[in-house]
Amino acid sequence: MSVLRCFLSIVGASLFAAVVGGLFGSAVALVAPELVRSCAAPPGSASLVRCGAGLGMVAGLFMGAVAMAFSVLLFAVIKPRDR
Repeated sequence: MSVLRCFLSIVGASLFAAVVGGLFGSAVALVAPELVRSCAAPPGSASLVRCGAGLGMVAGLFMGAVAMAFSVLLFAVIKPRDR
């Protein structure tokens, strides 16, 4: 597997984590709006589902970034051994 292909798959997985986090945040906002309201305190006119999606996307990006950094570290450590 080429380095560029591996890098793009890692970045794609990170962005996928953000999408899944946004969907999960929307679902949480539909099921438990009090939780999103207590976490973010959106203004009265803001949609809780949109706020939950935003929180979920940010959390998903953070988790994806951590997974991406770990994957790049593993790739950097393991790839030189293959040569």
